[in-house]
Amino acid sequence: MSTPCLECIAKVYNINEGYNERLMDRSKTLREYSVFVSRVTSYVQGGEELNPAAEKAVKECLEEGILEDFLRKHRAEVVGMLLEEFDVKEFRRLERRDAYLEGIREGEVVSIIRIVRKKKEKGISPKVCSDMLEENLDLIEKIYDIVEKDPNKREEEIYELIK
Repeated sequence: MSTPCLECIAKVYNINEGYNERLMDRSKTLREYSVFVSRVTSYVQGGEELNPAAEKAVKECLEEGILEDFLRKHRAEVVGMLLEEFDVKEFRRLERRDAYLEGIREGEVVSIIRIVRKKKEKGISPKVCSDMLEENLDLIEKIYDIVEKDPNKREEEIYELIK
Protein backbone atom coordinates (compact mmCIF):
# COMPACT_ATOMS: atom_id res chain seq x y z
CA MET A 1 0.00 0.00 0.00
CA SER A 2 1.46 3.35 -0.98
CA THR A 3 1.39 6.46 1.15
CA PRO A 4 -0.39 9.41 -0.43
CA CYS A 5 1.93 12.30 -1.21
CA LEU A 6 -0.78 14.93 -0.93
CA GLU A 7 -3.45 15.49 1.64
CA CYS A 8 -6.24 17.88 0.86
CA ILE A 9 -8.70 19.24 3.35
CA ALA A 10 -11.71 21.02 1.89
CA LYS A 11 -13.79 23.38 3.96
CA VAL A 12 -17.41 23.50 2.84
CA TYR A 13 -19.55 26.54 3.55
CA ASN A 14 -23.32 26.69 3.56
CA ILE A 15 -24.19 29.57 1.26
CA ASN A 16 -27.94 29.31 1.68
CA GLU A 17 -29.62 32.52 2.79
CA GLY A 18 -29.16 33.18 6.48
CA TYR A 19 -25.89 31.28 6.81
CA ASN A 20 -22.27 32.44 6.88
CA GLU A 21 -23.11 36.14 6.91
CA ARG A 22 -19.46 37.20 7.20
CA LEU A 23 -18.64 35.33 4.00
CA MET A 24 -21.66 36.81 2.24
CA ASP A 25 -20.66 40.31 3.34
CA ARG A 26 -17.38 39.86 1.46
CA SER A 27 -18.98 38.91 -1.86
CA LYS A 28 -21.97 40.71 -3.34
CA THR A 29 -22.17 38.16 -6.15
CA LEU A 30 -22.21 35.23 -3.74
CA ARG A 31 -24.93 36.87 -1.65
CA GLU A 32 -27.02 37.57 -4.77
CA TYR A 33 -26.54 34.01 -5.99
CA SER A 34 -27.73 32.81 -2.59
CA VAL A 35 -30.87 34.96 -2.92
CA PHE A 36 -31.55 33.62 -6.42
CA VAL A 37 -31.15 29.96 -5.40
CA SER A 38 -33.27 30.56 -2.31
CA ARG A 39 -36.10 31.90 -4.43
CA VAL A 40 -36.02 28.99 -6.85
CA THR A 41 -35.93 26.57 -3.91
CA SER A 42 -38.78 28.34 -2.16
CA TYR A 43 -41.01 28.20 -5.22
CA VAL A 44 -40.28 24.51 -5.81
CA GLN A 45 -40.95 23.75 -2.13
CA GLY A 46 -44.21 25.65 -2.51
CA GLY A 47 -45.31 23.21 -5.19
CA GLU A 48 -44.38 25.03 -8.40
CA GLU A 49 -42.78 23.13 -11.25
CA LEU A 50 -39.10 23.85 -11.71
CA ASN A 51 -39.29 25.69 -15.05
CA PRO A 52 -41.88 28.29 -13.93
CA ALA A 53 -40.12 28.59 -10.56
CA ALA A 54 -36.78 29.31 -12.26
CA GLU A 55 -38.32 31.80 -14.69
CA LYS A 56 -40.15 33.56 -11.86
CA ALA A 57 -36.94 33.80 -9.79
CA VAL A 58 -34.98 35.14 -12.77
CA LYS A 59 -37.67 37.75 -13.50
CA GLU A 60 -37.80 38.91 -9.88
CA CYS A 61 -34.04 39.07 -9.55
CA LEU A 62 -33.75 41.11 -12.75
CA GLU A 63 -36.42 43.52 -11.49
CA GLU A 64 -34.55 43.92 -8.20
CA GLY A 65 -31.06 44.20 -9.71
CA ILE A 66 -29.92 40.86 -8.29
CA LEU A 67 -27.32 39.18 -10.53
CA GLU A 68 -28.68 41.55 -13.14
CA ASP A 69 -25.74 41.61 -15.60
CA PHE A 70 -25.20 37.87 -15.42
CA LEU A 71 -28.88 36.96 -15.76
CA ARG A 72 -29.40 39.34 -18.69
CA LYS A 73 -26.50 37.73 -20.56
CA HIS A 74 -27.08 34.12 -19.56
CA ARG A 75 -30.77 33.79 -18.70
CA ALA A 76 -31.42 30.85 -21.03
CA GLU A 77 -28.31 28.98 -19.88
CA VAL A 78 -29.20 29.51 -16.20
CA VAL A 79 -32.74 28.21 -16.61
CA GLY A 80 -31.52 25.37 -18.85
CA MET A 81 -28.84 24.36 -16.37
CA LEU A 82 -31.38 24.32 -13.55
CA LEU A 83 -33.70 22.13 -15.61
CA GLU A 84 -30.92 19.71 -16.58
CA GLU A 85 -29.25 19.49 -13.20
CA PHE A 86 -32.16 19.75 -10.82
CA ASP A 87 -33.65 16.47 -9.64
CA VAL A 88 -36.64 17.09 -7.35
CA LYS A 89 -36.36 13.72 -5.56
CA GLU A 90 -32.65 14.24 -4.98
CA PHE A 91 -33.31 17.80 -3.86
CA ARG A 92 -35.84 16.64 -1.28
CA ARG A 93 -33.51 13.86 -0.10
CA LEU A 94 -30.67 16.32 0.35
CA GLU A 95 -32.99 18.80 2.02
CA ARG A 96 -34.04 16.15 4.57
CA ARG A 97 -30.41 15.17 5.10
CA ASP A 98 -29.36 18.79 5.62
CA ALA A 99 -32.21 19.38 8.09
CA TYR A 100 -31.24 16.23 9.97
CA LEU A 101 -27.57 17.25 10.14
CA GLU A 102 -28.51 20.78 11.16
CA GLY A 103 -30.67 19.37 13.95
CA ILE A 104 -27.80 17.23 15.19
CA ARG A 105 -25.43 20.20 15.12
CA GLU A 106 -27.96 22.40 16.91
CA GLY A 107 -28.35 19.74 19.60
CA GLU A 108 -24.57 19.54 20.03
CA VAL A 109 -24.22 23.31 20.33
CA VAL A 110 -27.18 23.62 22.71
CA SER A 111 -25.50 20.99 24.92
CA ILE A 112 -22.26 22.97 24.82
CA ILE A 113 -24.16 26.14 25.73
CA ARG A 114 -25.77 24.37 28.70
CA ILE A 115 -22.37 23.15 29.94
CA VAL A 116 -20.70 26.54 29.36
CA ARG A 117 -23.44 28.27 31.35
CA LYS A 118 -22.75 25.91 34.29
CA LYS A 119 -18.99 26.49 34.05
CA LYS A 120 -19.56 30.26 34.01
CA GLU A 121 -21.79 30.02 37.09
CA LYS A 122 -18.93 28.18 38.85
CA GLY A 123 -16.58 31.06 38.03
CA ILE A 124 -14.51 29.21 35.44
CA SER A 125 -12.88 31.53 32.91
CA PRO A 126 -13.72 31.29 29.20
CA LYS A 127 -10.16 30.15 28.41
CA VAL A 128 -10.23 27.35 30.99
CA CYS A 129 -13.73 26.37 29.86
CA SER A 130 -12.56 26.31 26.24
CA ASP A 131 -9.63 24.06 27.17
CA MET A 132 -11.83 21.75 29.26
CA LEU A 133 -14.40 21.31 26.51
CA GLU A 134 -11.85 21.39 23.68
CA GLU A 135 -13.99 23.99 21.95
CA ASN A 136 -13.11 27.17 20.09
CA LEU A 137 -12.39 30.04 22.50
CA ASP A 138 -14.31 32.54 20.33
CA LEU A 139 -17.45 30.40 20.62
CA ILE A 140 -17.08 30.08 24.39
CA GLU A 141 -16.51 33.83 24.78
CA LYS A 142 -19.62 34.59 22.71
CA ILE A 143 -21.68 32.33 24.95
CA TYR A 144 -20.20 33.93 28.10
CA ASP A 145 -21.01 37.41 26.76
CA ILE A 146 -24.61 36.52 25.93
CA VAL A 147 -25.19 34.83 29.29
CA GLU A 148 -23.58 37.80 31.06
CA LYS A 149 -25.98 40.22 29.36
CA ASP A 150 -29.07 38.04 29.86
CA PRO A 151 -28.67 35.16 32.33
CA ASN A 152 -32.26 34.02 31.71
CA LYS A 153 -31.86 33.56 27.97
CA ARG A 154 -32.71 30.00 26.90
CA GLU A 155 -30.05 27.81 25.27
CA GLU A 156 -32.00 27.68 22.00
CA GLU A 157 -32.13 31.50 21.88
CA ILE A 158 -28.38 31.67 22.49
CA TYR A 159 -27.87 29.14 19.68
CA GLU A 160 -29.82 31.38 17.29
CA LEU A 161 -27.61 34.34 18.23
CA ILE A 162 -24.32 32.52 17.66
CA LYS A 163 -25.06 30.38 14.61
